[in-house]
Amino acid sequence: MRAMNRLRPKAMTANWEFTYGAARVEGIDVILTGHTHNAMPRPLRVKDTLLVATGSHGKFVSRLDLAVEGGRVADFSDKLMPVLAAAIAPPRRR
Repeated sequence: MRAMNRLRPKAMTANWEFTYGAARVEGIDVILTGHTHNAMPRPLRVKDTLLVATGSHGKFVSRLDLAVEGGRVADFSDKLMPVLAAAIAPPRRR
């Protein structure tokens, strides 16, 4: 799996960083990101790459099951699950 970092032009926002890289770098199967703080209800496919964004601050947990055949992702299933915020005590301020 290839890693990518800061492949976007300066004029693009962080939301485009991963789609820009996935569209131009071959061999990336999955990108798991929380960089934009946005949760996506379903993975986004960009060419042969799946982009999964779970959001920020532990509000969601993502499950991604991959079926791999011949070294490539042949199929997948996913689920974005909200974390029960009421069950988590807020941090104490100092």
